[in-house]
Amino acid sequence: MSRSASPHWDGADDRGWGGWTAFTSSWFPIAGRIEDNIYYSIACNGHGLVQAPYIGALIADRTVDGSRPEDLDAIWAKEPKFPTFAMLDPLGLRTIWAMDRFNALINGSRHRARRAAAPVPWSSARS
Repeated sequence: MSRSASPHWDGADDRGWGGWTAFTSSWFPIAGRIEDNIYYSIACNGHGLVQAPYIGALIADRTVDGSRPEDLDAIWAKEPKFPTFAMLDPLGLRTIWAMDRFNALINGSRHRARRAAAPVPWSSARS
């Protein structure tokens, strides 16, 4: 950061984050309905991250009164983009949880997550 914004940068980063991001080909989020009571909003990264709370509020309003405002209509998927997700039953959720725990055990992801969240001294971050 000090190299890319050197004239404006006078502080140090205590922490950093890196992870997966989801984008659509149009760079807009997508919202829709899978079943009668299952709604989704995906790809809220980049500018969409700022839009996520607003989209969530619009979806909540839709579930209450059934109307779809113009802002929500712009990103609404007319046809479901995803099939009904069968893994949402209790056995499926338990299986997903067990696979996640097994992966964490094998890969040591819990230890790496703790290490990534620890403050990094600025002097060691520069090298």
